[in-house]
Amino acid sequence: MRCIAVLLLAATTLACMTSEPHDEVERAAVATAEDGIPDCTLAPADRLGDGVVFIVPGEVVCVRLESDGSVAKPVELVATEDIGDILVLQSSLIEGAGTFLSVHNPFGSSLKYRAGLLVPGEQQFRATSSCTVLSKRFSMEHWPYAVAALALTDFQVLPEGDDSMVCE
Repeated sequence: MRCIAVLLLAATTLACMTSEPHDEVERAAVATAEDGIPDCTLAPADRLGDGVVFIVPGEVVCVRLESDGSVAKPVELVATEDIGDILVLQSSLIEGAGTFLSVHNPFGSSLKYRAGLLVPGEQQFRATSSCTVLSKRFSMEHWPYAVAALALTDFQVLPEGDDSMVCE
């Protein structure tokens, strides 16, 4: 897996990759940084269930999280122009480059989550790594192959000031 975290405020890109990046991967990271936060349109109702947010390539899913201490539970899919406290997810599939997921964190604290992916033709989600999304920034995850769907769960708000970038 390749993960790219883009720090909007510093406009720098931090990449953790297992091999040389493809031009398509670099272009996707730069385009996401330049485009900013995608528009929130209402996702299908089946994209949220039992604390799990589902997204397929080509979608933007915007969800309101309700925080109880360090646990942040996704409670509502939203369509809004005021994304002040809305978690914004965008997934895309780029031929020759693979599948991308950008996670836009609107909160004053860093955010962690667990992720699973569904490969086309399979019935079960596979666990995959995910990276901490720093406060008021976004991260970009990358898989160099097609992914049919992603599932994100177990969202955690980290203590204020914990800006460690960890991929697990």
